[in-house]
Amino acid sequence: MKLVRLDEARPGQRLGRDVIDTRGSLLIKSGTTLTPDLMERLRGWKITHVSIDEAPTVTLDPSERPYFRALAIDKELDHVFSEAFGHPVMHRLRDAAAKYLKGRAK
Repeated sequence: MKLVRLDEARPGQRLGRDVIDTRGSLLIKSGTTLTPDLMERLRGWKITHVSIDEAPTVTLDPSERPYFRALAIDKELDHVFSEAFGHPVMHRLRDAAAKYLKGRAK
């Protein structure tokens, strides 16, 4: 992770940390990809520096992509349904959503 001035950041780079205002309110979550519009919004909020994720990009063999898409879907659904852990109806809803989303990702 690298702290850079906003005018040195480039569209396409990913934020390495959450962007918060002086009151601690979340403006943008870490992992968000910078776009020209988003960078302009940051300037409007008087944000001068951002942390950029310097993780190397990984190129996947096309045969591995469905597996990693399925993992990403499971991870996101686990996060979304985390507060409903142990509730049987919510568990079935999470499983139905996973089946639907994995079917669309193919």
